[in-house]
Amino acid sequence: MSTSKPILPPKSNTDFQLLFGDQRNVELLADFLQSVLDIPKDELKARDYELARIHGAVTEERIAFAQKMLKRNRPIDEIAEDTGLTFDEIERLRYDIL
Repeated sequence: MSTSKPILPPKSNTDFQLLFGDQRNVELLADFLQSVLDIPKDELKARDYELARIHGAVTEERIAFAQKMLKRNRPIDEIAEDTGLTFDEIERLRYDIL
């Protein structure tokens, strides 16, 4: 059995997500990726725009699905599990429907 340390500790992914997953750190992430991957910054921004567009479309689909489930009186925990929306987001949708 090997006793050597892993290359990256298991917590690294969590730390990475906390640092770079925050919308306020988009420029930091772009700089990091640019330096590591040697990609021009304008190309990174174009990719970021495309990802944001795709994310928006997916979010709209999840919202529409949640609205249908609310109209069918499905439990909020079930809607959250099926859509990935938070309880607060679902409650706001519920008030919009009423």
